[in-house]
Amino acid sequence: MEQIGGNLRDTSNQSDIPKAKIKISAAAIWSFVCAMGGLLLYVTILFMAWASLLEFVDDVFVFGMISLGTFLGIVGLIQGLISLNRIKKSVGRLRGAGLSRKGIIISIIGLFIWTVFVLLPRISKVPFHTEEERAAKIGVADIENSLHYYFFDNGSYPTNEQGLESLLNAKKGGRYISKLYSDPWGRPFHYVYPGVHNPNRFDLWSNGEDGIEGTKDDITNFK
Repeated sequence: MEQIGGNLRDTSNQSDIPKAKIKISAAAIWSFVCAMGGLLLYVTILFMAWASLLEFVDDVFVFGMISLGTFLGIVGLIQGLISLNRIKKSVGRLRGAGLSRKGIIISIIGLFIWTVFVLLPRISKVPFHTEEERAAKIGVADIENSLHYYFFDNGSYPTNEQGLESLLNAKKGGRYISKLYSDPWGRPFHYVYPGVHNPNRFDLWSNGEDGIEGTKDDITNFK
């Protein structure tokens, strides 16, 4: 009887034993938070693009948001994997596997969105330039800078009659370029002031490899 009574007392006392607290894994929480933050940034950038608002936003801002979103997405992915590993080894001391999995899934979705809708379109729009095209771009940029210096000294850009030759011997400032060089295909650069495409200043261009004005291979200061 005493043994039975002792067993009954032991059973009744089990309710008094405090249950072990099962904590949510901090890695699981951070995985979810970082992944959500990254996804929101991606969606914001995409919304702005679809709403045609990117033209009003500095590219540095867009690049910063994409970079931050990528960082948060990667952190969410790593934290989620760490959390799942800890929960597996915790023997009931941790929980949050659901948050970890959500963080991992959201991170993957965010990185997928960034790659497919943001990164790849930008890469596909980057043209491949030959050595001649790069040299022509440098030539246009050099002449353009010389024309700006000419404007600062003389109060206006050279007229169409004066042409680019005025950069060799201006009334003020002297020489703005060492020589009037041709484009890499041996043809002169073209200059129009005021410009058709740049009405407040000038148009400057090379007709490119095909020598035909208005084709895709033109190297200009207006596109």
